[in-house]
Amino acid sequence: MVKLAGRDRNETGDTQLPVPVEAIVANGLCTGCGLCASVGGDAISMRMTRDGYERPQAAVSLDLATSRLVNSICPGVHVGGPDTSASPGDVGDVDGALLWGPVHALYCAHARDPELRFVGSSGGVLGALALNLIETGEVDFVLHVAACERQPLRNRAHISRTREDVLRAAGSRYAPAAPLVELGSILEENRPFAFIGKPCDVTALANLARHDDRVERYVRYRLAMFCGGVSALGKSLEPLEPYNVEADQITLYRYRGHGNPGLTHVETIDGRSFDFRYLDVWEEGPQRLQFRCKICPDAIGLQADIVVHDVWPDGPPEDDVPSLNGVLARTSRGMSLLDAAVAAKAIEVTGSYDLAALARYQPHQAERRRAIAPRLAAMRDAGALCPTYVGLHLDELADQLSEAERSAEYGRMAERLARSSNRENP
Repeated sequence: MVKLAGRDRNETGDTQLPVPVEAIVANGLCTGCGLCASVGGDAISMRMTRDGYERPQAAVSLDLATSRLVNSICPGVHVGGPDTSASPGDVGDVDGALLWGPVHALYCAHARDPELRFVGSSGGVLGALALNLIETGEVDFVLHVAACERQPLRNRAHISRTREDVLRAAGSRYAPAAPLVELGSILEENRPFAFIGKPCDVTALANLARHDDRVERYVRYRLAMFCGGVSALGKSLEPLEPYNVEADQITLYRYRGHGNPGLTHVETIDGRSFDFRYLDVWEEGPQRLQFRCKICPDAIGLQADIVVHDVWPDGPPEDDVPSLNGVLARTSRGMSLLDAAVAAKAIEVTGSYDLAALARYQPHQAERRRAIAPRLAAMRDAGALCPTYVGLHLDELADQLSEAERSAEYGRMAERLARSSNRENP
């Protein structure tokens, strides 16, 4: 079984593989990225579960080689730290660098294209980078996520080749998504492309790259956003419950965008429309996050070339504020991409910031990173199936907490496990 790890180590330990796909799901470790379905061929497909998550379903028992591969590439089972050889080294803040990972530059920026900036979740930087890569011919297309045409509440893997394609995929999508479900067939095209996804999706690509050299050859850029976690699909329906709106009645569901943060906007087949403030939908009540997000050691895109985030120093704004992204270039490749986009006038940099400012913009990300080791220790002591995390400095980060804080994190996780909150019906 997967190593029961409560402490972060720089070796893989005594992990014994494979763990069945069903067990990964049942123990709450699946992120829903879809990569296992891509490598599993007809044997694995992605399904929306009754709990409202995208999950793999094996039609037949996997052969040993495929099962071992799935275990090795699954970002729910294994997460590694960033390649520090790509880091610029000393960033002037040792504790901050330990927390936030390798950084070449930190900028506030936005898309120069006013439409991309407006429809994007905040500054539209990811859309602007995607469009610039397509228009310069550096990549043939961009793989990311867009709303499903027939079920707009849900997401699907989306390929952008034009400006219209990029605009169609602009804006945050908070519903579950499986962007890597067709990665195998995409790699078979032997064409360069960029990928935009959640940090766990980028981890999945990095895991696969150890087994398939086409990942490094054709995935020219890995772009990500800071992630607050994946909510069950039902969370998106909660604001519509007073109006008796069902999922199959929805013709448009915009989570955010058209402003910063913008309204959550819904339209229905019978001509009704609804607008909800971001704070009312996403900051109130239980978030219904999948369990794996509660033990995520990397919601900040440590293995991405560029990662973006909201610039909200005091938390989400009450009303729209000027649209800006915080932009971290993590690798030299990412730095080159950022410089080229600025030179091409695809994005405009309005200023820079430091790691101390980043901690003010994203305090919850710092809190989560420091909490992972005691949470994993509680899982280990309860005999729960745990992932293997390597080179992420989780012990050192936990040492930044007081003993009382570590005990509280341990205790809260122990309570979740006692309630079987980590369990899913596969």
